[in-house]
Formats: sequence, structure tokens, C-alpha cells
Amino acid sequence: MKKNFEMYYRPSEEEFVKLWEECIFVFDTNVLLNLYRYTSQTQQEFLNIVEKVRHRVWIPHQVALEYNVNRRSVILEQKVTYDRIRSTISKSSEVALQEMDNNFKKYNKLHPVLSLSSINERVKKFFSELNDEINILEEDHLDLLQADHVENH
Repeated sequence: MKKNFEMYYRPSEEEFVKLWEECIFVFDTNVLLNLYRYTSQTQQEFLNIVEKVRHRVWIPHQVALEYNVNRRSVILEQKVTYDRIRSTISKSSEVALQEMDNNFKKYNKLHPVLSLSSINERVKKFFSELNDEINILEEDHLDLLQADHVENH
């Protein structure tokens, strides 16, 4: 039975060794496009592994076609995400600060120690610093439409 249904049984250690030594690696389009969604470190690790087995990699024509058709939109998606995140943070901060203002008005006269305006300023500063961090990350994000080290690898 095992011979007829090999795909349901775990290969032996010897079979695993042979597989890793002789197999052909075939990637689908998402594997290639996900390289643009990985961190630089993960991207580099993946490319290093592929480099080691490059003589046993096969990219079907359809995969190459889909990769080339979708590459630009995946890269642009990464750029647009910065704006979307900034917009979400901005909306969230407006809601949070408005909610705090509304509630703090009630508590301001009732508490002798809490500095509610100080809390409010710290929250504003937090959102501002968060925005600044995102701006820096965006500035550091490589423009892969100009120089694409993934595609050129």
C-alpha cells in the first residue's frame, strides 16, 4: 500500500537527503512577489538560499509572466502603505484626543493631582513621534522601481 500512496508517508532520512540533493525547486508567482513584502534580512536570506541551489531552480513561463505583470503594483503597494498608516494614525489620534478632551473636562476639577493637560500633551507627542518614525522608514525604503536588487539578483 505504501508504494501506491507514497505521498501520504513521510520519506525516510535517506530519501530526504536524496531529495535535497537532487530536487528541482519550482517557485510560484507569490513566492517571487513576496520578496518585495519581506524585511531586508528575510529577503537576503531567501536570495542567498536560492543562489546556492540556482542550478536546480526552474521558473515556469506563466510564473515569470505573472511576476512581471504584477511586480510594479506590489512595489507601489508598499509605498502607498506608508500613507495609509499615517492616515490611520492621524484619524486614531484625532478620535483619541477628542475623547480625552471630552472626558478630561469632567475630571479636571475633580482631581487635585492628575495633570490632565500634561497627559494630553504626552499623547500628542507620542502620535507625532510615531509619525516621524514612519516618515524615516519611508525615506529609508528603497525605490525599487528605480533600482531593483531583487529583480537583478
